[in-house]
Amino acid sequence: MDSINSTQSSLPYYSSTNYLAIVILILLAIACILGNLLSIIVIYRNKNMHDPSGLLMANLATADLCIGLIFMTTTVVYTWKKSYMFNELSCAMRAYLITVITTVSQFTAAYIAIDRCIYVCKPLHYPMWITKWKMGSLIIFTWILASLFGSIPLMQLERYGLGRYTYVSYMYSCWLDIKKFQQNGSILLLLFNTFIGLLLIVSICYIIILYKAKKVHTTIQPFRRQFNIRQQLPTRMVKLSWINKPTKTSVILVGVYLICAAPTAIFGITMTLNFEYYNVSDACYRVLLYWCMYANALANPFIFGFSHRDFRQTYRSLCCKNPMRYIMQFLPVKKQPPSGSLSFTIVRSSDSNHHSISHYPASRSTRVNAAGGKNVFLDF
Repeated sequence: MDSINSTQSSLPYYSSTNYLAIVILILLAIACILGNLLSIIVIYRNKNMHDPSGLLMANLATADLCIGLIFMTTTVVYTWKKSYMFNELSCAMRAYLITVITTVSQFTAAYIAIDRCIYVCKPLHYPMWITKWKMGSLIIFTWILASLFGSIPLMQLERYGLGRYTYVSYMYSCWLDIKKFQQNGSILLLLFNTFIGLLLIVSICYIIILYKAKKVHTTIQPFRRQFNIRQQLPTRMVKLSWINKPTKTSVILVGVYLICAAPTAIFGITMTLNFEYYNVSDACYRVLLYWCMYANALANPFIFGFSHRDFRQTYRSLCCKNPMRYIMQFLPVKKQPPSGSLSFTIVRSSDSNHHSISHYPASRSTRVNAAGGKNVFLDF
């Protein structure tokens, strides 16, 4: 009887708050995975988005997709079990991926802000300064740098404060224990200070974009009042309207990033330095260190959808039409020629410019006999 009572007391207690958190996590994970996967498909299929800005959006969507696939799903399991159920190697690999993907996501958000700031402030120099090759190289370099940075706690250098990945019970996750400053203090300070530096860069770009937008709006406002039709505006004023679209997208994206990332960075560096002076609940650690990151990963595809026409049309097609029929058009399907198609043979003589054409009703190919005597078959 005593053993049964001890076993029952060892089972985790699930309150209504725990069940609510698990349900919310599951819904967030599904929405994050589907939204970011759809964003990647739209960017891949739309040739107009194969530019530096499209590469950044695809990279951010890839990082957010990994957050939904790897982190949100495992967080659901950890929250349900309230314990660690895998071996130490899998825990270290999950923590390593958290560091790498989060770092890439933070840097990519900063790149988007800088890219839009250059586009708004220097539109004539933008095509020369920002190219697809440069942006692709920068993205690859960011992944390599984040991979190297995330591997530092794997080197067992915790005696120097460079951290060690372990299961953190009060966060229901595998990462660096903030409460162990001697073991993880140096790497945590470096990580959170980097995030704060990126936040400052994003904030500066945010202010510059808003200032430029306000300046342009003030310049063209008298002309909009004078002319009722947009086509009647002077050419110089019409060309200034490019500021509206990038400003709207960048302001929303950067604003949501600041709202989600700033509390995490500030709370992380504060708790790392002074955790013994604050009595913070475990739920506060989980919300500020993970849920803000999850909310940002979930919000990004919806920001793209509401602010970009191609994303908006795709989402509308999925909601208003048959989803499977719309998704099937993204799959590579080999086009078959019609059964009754005509084909012909073009024969060109080697000593004259005379061409003769012969028709073959049932054939599906065209044979071109050129001067060199070679036959080329073309499918229709």
